[in-house]
Amino acid sequence: MTKAKAKPAASNPNPVNCYACQHHFITHDKKKPYGCRAFGFKGPMLPSRTVFMTTGTECAYFKQKSVFAANWRQRS
Repeated sequence: MTKAKAKPAASNPNPVNCYACQHHFITHDKKKPYGCRAFGFKGPMLPSRTVFMTTGTECAYFKQKSVFAANWRQRS
């Protein structure tokens, strides 16, 4: 008998950038540092990655931050 190799998990070439989304937040929990207000969960990886791995589709609740908020880190 030959052993079948497991296929790698589906990867998304252009994932949603949670840092540019209004629903993304950083928690104070070391084991679950990323959260999504739209889906209502916290996890160890970016919410967009969790959603893609679970459903196989892009995040349906992505909402772009304002230009000011999106560029805030660049100014600091």
